[in-house]
Amino acid sequence: MKPAIKEIEEVLLHNDIAVPPTPSERPEADLEQIPAGARFQDAQIAYMVAAGIAAGVSADAALMSQSIREDIGTMFASFGAKKAKDGAALLQIMKTKGWLVPPPLHFETKQQQH
Repeated sequence: MKPAIKEIEEVLLHNDIAVPPTPSERPEADLEQIPAGARFQDAQIAYMVAAGIAAGVSADAALMSQSIREDIGTMFASFGAKKAKDGAALLQIMKTKGWLVPPPLHFETKQQQH
């Protein structure tokens, strides 16, 4: 994410657009200080990250399609491609760890056929 932020800042500065201030880094948290019931489980974190990746890919596609400058459209296309690659890697991790819960299979019954 940091290279994308840097690239966007460079484009903004090159076009004389003020860059908003960057929020300060979050402090490191001591995992032992967080009660066990208040911690997110790894699978929950993976689902939140996956949702963020999906939203990012969608936003990049929208920005790419709305751009009237080729360089900006290409920049967002590359961001989207990177997110899609990261999403595929996360999907593989989720499958390997058993965190991906597939929906139940749908079987037709004889009653539904009539």
